[in-house]
Amino acid sequence: MKISTILQAIFAVIITSWMLWLTIGTQDQLKVAYVHSEYIFENYLGTIESYKTLESKNQKWGNNLDSLSKTYRATFASYEAKSESLSKEAKEALGYRLKQQETGFNNYHQSVEKMKLEEDQKLTQSVIKQIDAYLKEYALSKGYDLIIGAGTSSSLVYGGKNYDLTDDILVFINKKYRGE
Repeated sequence: MKISTILQAIFAVIITSWMLWLTIGTQDQLKVAYVHSEYIFENYLGTIESYKTLESKNQKWGNNLDSLSKTYRATFASYEAKSESLSKEAKEALGYRLKQQETGFNNYHQSVEKMKLEEDQKLTQSVIKQIDAYLKEYALSKGYDLIIGAGTSSSLVYGGKNYDLTDDILVFINKKYRGE
């Protein structure tokens, strides 16, 4: 009787193991990969072209600041050169003009710095949205369940080279950006 009980127990374990294997073992495993986020962002054509546009705007704003600065310096030099020969009213008028130019320059400089920051943030958010949309499209088309962004602010400690899709995704999103 002991042998039949042992055989029944072994048979039950074998059947249970086989059933578990059928339900768990044959399911598809998750398809997971990672990308180097900063590398993707820096080398994405959309980022490069957007930052060229931003640099052009920054150059324009800088030229305007230079022009205002030159005008102020010229007025100040004129004030210093003529100050001894000017009447009190003329000195006050020129001093008032200098103060207005200085205030205008400072206000414009502050607004330029604010515009630069806002443009940079807007550009960055726009590029990130584009990249995210292309990453999602790539993941869905290739059957990935999860793509993790690796970088200085991520929690990914290690990922084998076989899981690194950075180069493939960069090629894919740049083709999408170019309309290919």
